[in-house]
Amino acid sequence: MTMNENVDPERGGARRTDEPREALPKEQQPSLERGLGLKEAVALNMIEIVGIGPFVVSSLVIRAMGGPQALIAWLAGALLATLDGFVWSELGAAMPKAGGTYVFLREA
Repeated sequence: MTMNENVDPERGGARRTDEPREALPKEQQPSLERGLGLKEAVALNMIEIVGIGPFVVSSLVIRAMGGPQALIAWLAGALLATLDGFVWSELGAAMPKAGGTYVFLREA
Protein backbone atom coordinates (compact mmCIF):
# COMPACT_ATOMS: atom_id res chain seq x y z
CA MET A 1 0.00 0.00 0.00
CA THR A 2 1.47 3.36 -0.95
CA MET A 3 1.15 6.58 0.96
CA ASN A 4 -1.62 7.86 -1.36
CA GLU A 5 -3.73 4.74 -0.81
CA ASN A 6 -3.72 5.35 2.96
CA VAL A 7 -5.17 8.87 2.65
CA ASP A 8 -8.88 9.57 2.36
CA PRO A 9 -9.43 12.70 0.19
CA GLU A 10 -13.02 13.07 1.43
CA ARG A 11 -11.76 13.56 5.00
CA GLY A 12 -9.24 16.23 4.09
CA GLY A 13 -6.31 13.88 3.85
CA ALA A 14 -6.88 12.20 7.21
CA ARG A 15 -5.83 8.58 7.72
CA ARG A 16 -8.45 5.96 7.02
CA THR A 17 -9.75 4.34 10.20
CA ASP A 18 -11.52 1.38 8.60
CA GLU A 19 -8.27 -0.55 8.33
CA PRO A 20 -7.27 -2.45 11.47
CA ARG A 21 -3.96 -1.54 13.04
CA GLU A 22 -1.59 -4.24 14.09
CA ALA A 23 -1.87 -4.75 17.84
CA LEU A 24 1.09 -5.35 20.10
CA PRO A 25 1.37 -8.70 21.84
CA LYS A 26 -0.25 -8.78 25.31
CA GLU A 27 3.07 -8.68 27.19
CA GLN A 28 4.24 -5.58 25.24
CA GLN A 29 1.07 -3.51 25.68
CA PRO A 30 1.52 -0.56 28.01
CA SER A 31 -0.40 -0.77 31.27
CA LEU A 32 -0.91 1.40 34.32
CA GLU A 33 -1.15 0.12 37.86
CA ARG A 34 -4.37 1.19 39.53
CA GLY A 35 -3.53 1.87 43.14
CA LEU A 36 -2.15 4.30 45.67
CA GLY A 37 0.88 3.75 47.83
CA LEU A 38 1.53 5.44 51.17
CA LYS A 39 3.41 8.34 49.58
CA GLU A 40 0.65 9.05 47.05
CA ALA A 41 -2.13 8.76 49.67
CA VAL A 42 -0.37 11.18 52.03
CA ALA A 43 0.22 13.66 49.21
CA LEU A 44 -3.41 13.45 48.13
CA ASN A 45 -4.64 14.06 51.68
CA MET A 46 -2.26 16.98 52.15
CA ILE A 47 -3.57 18.58 48.96
CA GLU A 48 -7.16 18.13 50.17
CA ILE A 49 -6.42 19.54 53.64
CA VAL A 50 -4.14 22.44 52.75
CA GLY A 51 -5.63 23.58 49.46
CA ILE A 52 -4.72 27.09 48.43
CA GLY A 53 -5.39 28.80 51.76
CA PRO A 54 -1.80 29.30 52.96
CA PHE A 55 -0.77 30.85 49.67
CA VAL A 56 -3.56 33.42 49.82
CA VAL A 57 -3.80 34.11 53.55
CA SER A 58 -0.17 34.09 54.72
CA SER A 59 0.58 37.70 53.77
CA LEU A 60 -2.63 38.85 55.49
CA VAL A 61 -1.75 36.99 58.69
CA ILE A 62 1.81 38.33 58.81
CA ARG A 63 0.54 41.88 58.26
CA ALA A 64 -2.16 41.53 60.94
CA MET A 65 0.06 39.87 63.55
CA GLY A 66 3.06 42.08 62.94
CA GLY A 67 5.96 39.68 62.63
CA PRO A 68 7.19 36.56 64.44
CA GLN A 69 3.84 35.89 66.10
CA ALA A 70 2.63 34.71 62.70
CA LEU A 71 5.13 31.83 62.80
CA ILE A 72 3.86 30.82 66.22
CA ALA A 73 0.28 30.93 64.91
CA TRP A 74 1.16 28.71 61.93
CA LEU A 75 2.94 26.21 64.21
CA ALA A 76 -0.05 26.14 66.56
CA GLY A 77 -2.33 25.55 63.58
CA ALA A 78 -0.08 22.73 62.35
CA LEU A 79 -0.17 21.10 65.79
CA LEU A 80 -3.96 21.40 65.92
CA ALA A 81 -4.31 19.93 62.41
CA THR A 82 -2.02 17.02 63.36
CA LEU A 83 -4.09 16.27 66.47
CA ASP A 84 -7.25 16.47 64.36
CA GLY A 85 -5.74 13.96 61.93
CA PHE A 86 -5.00 11.60 64.83
CA VAL A 87 -8.62 11.84 65.99
CA TRP A 88 -9.99 11.06 62.50
CA SER A 89 -7.60 8.15 62.04
CA GLU A 90 -8.66 6.66 65.38
CA LEU A 91 -12.34 7.05 64.47
CA GLY A 92 -11.72 5.46 61.07
CA ALA A 93 -9.87 2.53 62.62
CA ALA A 94 -12.56 2.03 65.28
CA MET A 95 -15.47 2.19 62.79
CA PRO A 96 -14.25 1.05 59.37
CA LYS A 97 -17.52 1.59 57.54
CA ALA A 98 -18.29 3.74 54.53
CA GLY A 99 -19.93 7.06 55.36
CA GLY A 100 -17.27 8.89 57.34
CA THR A 101 -18.68 11.60 59.58
CA TYR A 102 -22.24 10.32 59.24
CA VAL A 103 -21.27 6.92 60.64
CA PHE A 104 -19.25 8.45 63.49
CA LEU A 105 -22.10 10.75 64.52
CA ARG A 106 -24.70 8.00 64.20
CA GLU A 107 -22.71 5.73 66.50
CA ALA A 108 -22.11 8.49 69.07
